Amino acid sequence: MKAALRQSDGAAVPAIEVVFDERRSPAARLRAAGHLGLREDAPLTVMGIKGREEDVKELASRINMVSSRVHGYDDGSTLFLAVEGLEDALPTVPVPVGVRAALAHNVQILELPEKYKLVRLGMRYTLPAAHDSAPYHQEEAVFLDAATMGGYALLPQYLTADQIDTVGDVQVLDKLWTAHGADMLRILEAVAVTDSVRKAARSVYLHHNSVTHRVARAEQALGFNITEPYGRTRLFLALCLRRVRDSDE
Repeated sequence: MKAALRQSDGAAVPAIEVVFDERRSPAARLRAAGHLGLREDAPLTVMGIKGREEDVKELASRINMVSSRVHGYDDGSTLFLAVEGLEDALPTVPVPVGVRAALAHNVQILELPEKYKLVRLGMRYTLPAAHDSAPYHQEEAVFLDAATMGGYALLPQYLTADQIDTVGDVQVLDKLWTAHGADMLRILEAVAVTDSVRKAARSVYLHHNSVTHRVARAEQALGFNITEPYGRTRLFLALCLRRVRDSDE
């Protein structure tokens, strides 16, 4: 049964909506949290999940199985969860193919509205799961910790999809995707976050020679070396811009 609070006009409002609503007073949010059984001193994980409806529900169910308490809030575009007791178990949770998620750990009750906004930004950098088995490497961006965005959080706030489309490196990545498929971008994501082609090959479960061949093709198209520090940074920025553009709501 869903907990609900009565407004002054008599209308019932789900308590989970109240705890996420920055317009509500701290007292009202704490009262709603109490109705949900959430303790003020218990750190939460806030998670946003996107994907096909049935797959999103499946991931929420899996999270519920390894957590002590879960409450869901659908804001119309994304399912958000407020979860107790998840952080240690999260690396073991398999994600249905096509689903992506962003999260923030160690969230206090009164921080929920603020962290909700942060996680929404984090969703702009997530990528759909390519396999239904844990764990997930960082470059897969299936579970993205929003606290790791740093200055990258500014990009989805201030850049439009049309503006990103004018970036030459992003245009080249689009052409590489068209010519060589999603695997090319998956390899480039691995190259951008590792310090050697061999490590990148291991992370995507491909032979070193196969990855080296793809890297050479990408470098020829991009016009710069993507395995040296400056080039990796430039490649990573282009990949991130592409993620932001393709997740534009």
